Amino acid sequence: MSRYLLMILTAVVMIGAAELAHAQATTDAIAMVPPQDNNGLVVFPSVTLKADGELQVRSIMDRGEGFVLGSMPLAAGTHENVRLSLRFKPMVNSVLAVVVEDGEVVYEREIEVRGN
Repeated sequence: MSRYLLMILTAVVMIGAAELAHAQATTDAIAMVPPQDNNGLVVFPSVTLKADGELQVRSIMDRGEGFVLGSMPLAAGTHENVRLSLRFKPMVNSVLAVVVEDGEVVYEREIEVRGN
């Protein structure tokens, strides 16, 4: 195998790995969140944003998402142990965590709430 062909194959593999890592960051923007007590606080083990944006917790209604219970701005990157205070306590057994970047929802994860 020629040296140039080996360099090209190496570059292709590296590009593919970078694209996979980029896609993984989008699909796992919010790490698995354990069930939360209904005490006005949601703790996220890890939140990853590709661009500056906002983390929101929204109520869940019968016909989709409801209003924002709490939110906070986050810079691009990975944030550990994110603690988001809610302005309103949820009235149901689950809420929707949402990552918004450039005004668009890029990720959602349902979170169980105990003690309702």
